[in-house]
Amino acid sequence: MDLCKKNYLETVNRDIYILRRLMHKASDHTGNLDDQLVIEISQFLDIKLNEHGDLDKSHRCKKEKEQVDSLTEITPLFTKSTLK
Repeated sequence: MDLCKKNYLETVNRDIYILRRLMHKASDHTGNLDDQLVIEISQFLDIKLNEHGDLDKSHRCKKEKEQVDSLTEITPLFTKSTLK
């Protein structure tokens, strides 16, 4: 993962942490989860969780592709001609 994506992922992680704390404080303050403020914070949290999932998914796909590419570069120890 390049530095830009890594920094963005760290920012998204921080945003998720902050939004979770805000949502808990708002729900504690209002006394219910149906309050409009809690719902709006929850919606922002959903957006950030989706961003995190997309970043993580793209990172895993890239990493898996790199692993497959590196496997194709491995030269076998034995070939058919050496086994005969």
